[in-house]
Amino acid sequence: MKNICIYGAGGVGGYFGAKMIRNNRDHLVHISFIARGRHLERIQECGLTLIGDNETITVRPDAASREIVQVPVPDLVLLCVKGYDLSSAVQELIGVITEETVILPLLNGIDIPERIREYTSEGFVLPACVYVGTHIEEPGMIRQSGGDGRIIFGDDRQKGSMGARACSEVLRVLGIHFEYMPDPSRQIWTKYLFIAAYGMVTAASGKPLGEVYADEARRKDVGDIMAEIVLLSSKKGVVLPPNAVAQSLEKATAFPFETKTSFQRDFSDSQKKNERELFADTLVRIADVYGVDMPRIREYKRRLEE
Repeated sequence: MKNICIYGAGGVGGYFGAKMIRNNRDHLVHISFIARGRHLERIQECGLTLIGDNETITVRPDAASREIVQVPVPDLVLLCVKGYDLSSAVQELIGVITEETVILPLLNGIDIPERIREYTSEGFVLPACVYVGTHIEEPGMIRQSGGDGRIIFGDDRQKGSMGARACSEVLRVLGIHFEYMPDPSRQIWTKYLFIAAYGMVTAASGKPLGEVYADEARRKDVGDIMAEIVLLSSKKGVVLPPNAVAQSLEKATAFPFETKTSFQRDFSDSQKKNERELFADTLVRIADVYGVDMPRIREYKRRLEE
């Protein structure tokens, strides 16, 4: 792999892109950013600054553009967009990817590879999830908190392990923390369990993570949603541990009391798109396929539509 494209150089993409560039000291690969607006302009003018708990670095990608046709044809694409931009991003990728391209999608959702495959059969699409605490603090600047970001990914569900092996090799060379496993479905659903349940309740209530956890009624709603998600995962053939709900509920205590979920931040701004479709809408759609009653999820879907 010689060419890497970070498609969406926001909080997640900017973090991993900056780490890659910093560790690409021998210029073994060419790293491009796809970004938008003032954020892109600042990257082109001054580079991208990543502020972490222990260090601040400023890096310059080999190329930065609004359109992927203006950067070298990628061997590896880190797809780091919001769910509502996935369709347009994949349609743009169709114009440049080949049968050998590896797509590593780092966004919320339990069915992202399937969504990508609705548009293209080209390349390798790896099921994945990501753990990293980042956001754009201002154009050209990413703020990261907590430990190093980590990517979990597995084999293309249609084409096997070749793409995942190639991805593992380049991420290792560039010093990115990752975990490869042939089938990461359980890990993807486990992360989704937390972000979907707390995301829906924080967005509908307007309350931060700590307040939701501290309120007995809202905490029960989160637990009920999680229990319904666990049931749906089993219908999909993904069996989560017996203590999955309890552990996911407690994760809220690891965050500052006033933390807002990503979905909540977007939902509270009427001028912004949000990922409701990836959470409430997707869960209800899956429930309908399997004929499963999801009363708490359906309740919150209605509240989020009001």
